Amino acid sequence: LIVIALVNIGFYYGLILPQKAKADNLFKEIEARRTEAAVSKAPASFSGLKGDIAKFKNMLPKRAEMTKIIRELDILAKGASLSIHDISYESKKAEQGDIFPLSFSFPIEGKYSDIKNFIYKLESSGRLITIDDLSLEKASGKEDIRLKIRATVYLKS
Repeated sequence: LIVIALVNIGFYYGLILPQKAKADNLFKEIEARRTEAAVSKAPASFSGLKGDIAKFKNMLPKRAEMTKIIRELDILAKGASLSIHDISYESKKAEQGDIFPLSFSFPIEGKYSDIKNFIYKLESSGRLITIDDLSLEKASGKEDIRLKIRATVYLKS
C-alpha cells in the first residue's frame, strides 16, 4: 500500500500538477483575450448600431401611408378567406425621435384554420407589426370563431 501511495503521489506531482498549472494559465489567457476583445469591439459595434438604426428608420413607412397599411391588412385578411368590416385605430405621439406607434383594433370572424392562417400572414408580413392583444370567442356560426385583435404598426413622421 505504501508503494502504491508513493506511485500515486509521484504521478500527481510529476504529471497532473504540471498539466493543472498549464490549464490554469490557459484559462487566464483566454479570459484576458475575452476582455481585450470586448473592449476593442465596443466602439466598432456602436458605429455599426448607428448604421443599423438609420436603415431601420428608412424601412418604416411614413405617416401618410396609413391608409395603405389598412388596405394591406384587408388584403391579408382576404388572402386568408376572411374580411375586416370594422377597423379602428389610435395614433400615439412619438415618445422619442420621429417614430410613433399606430394601433389598429378589429374583429374578424371565420373558421379556426383561416384565422390561424391570417395571424401567420400578419406575423410574417414585411411591415413591422406587433400583435398586442388577441382574444378568441365562439361566433354565431357552427364552426366559426371571432378573433378580436389589436396590433401596432410603427411609422415615421
